[in-house]
Amino acid sequence: HAVSHPMIRRTRPILLVLGPAGSGKTTLGRSLAARGFQHLDVDTPPDRVRPGAAMDAVHEGIDVLSRRARVGPLALAIESMDGHRERRGTVVTFSCVATLPPRHTAAVERAGFDLVVLYGNGADILDGYLARERASGRVAPPDHWIAHNAASYAQFSAPHHAPHRVTTYRDGRFVGADEVVVAVTSHLARRNPQWKGLAPRADTGAGSGDRVGKHPPDEPARST
Repeated sequence: HAVSHPMIRRTRPILLVLGPAGSGKTTLGRSLAARGFQHLDVDTPPDRVRPGAAMDAVHEGIDVLSRRARVGPLALAIESMDGHRERRGTVVTFSCVATLPPRHTAAVERAGFDLVVLYGNGADILDGYLARERASGRVAPPDHWIAHNAASYAQFSAPHHAPHRVTTYRDGRFVGADEVVVAVTSHLARRNPQWKGLAPRADTGAGSGDRVGKHPPDEPARST
């Protein structure tokens, strides 16, 4: 599947991050936030979302994208946010069940959005997810991940997602926050030079000591 170059080059990049539970989406979002990006986690539980018209518009834009493959409302919502204009760009992390059909992926690319699918061997990601839950004091049996991630994982394994996949596990272990940032930004820089030269370490020091680990740290409690 050939990836077409975006028709639009945005002043500040907008990155959409997909992937199964345990792949490191929140780790990547927080690490990029520490490096000067606005991070929007659209899978945040309702009782933890800051109320406001800006986020309402983002969610409405995502709804239009999912239903009609139209990207304009989401682009307008993000680019109207003060956080996007004042920072290096915006990274949007999605639910583990959020996927993009081929037509939607093409629309995102034409609109000049960047897209990455955090990925890995299914057994490694399941193991990392369970380790993360244990470390957080939560109980999540393996069949919970399978029930809520099997269908979306199959979609992430589909050919149209292949150009966007970045593996976040090595030798059965999560590679760590710094290496995820390096892998993702290096991957994105092949198509969008705005990602070239992003410092491996966070400006604030957050996440800079997080090397190869057993599971993605700091993932949200919500996993479905």
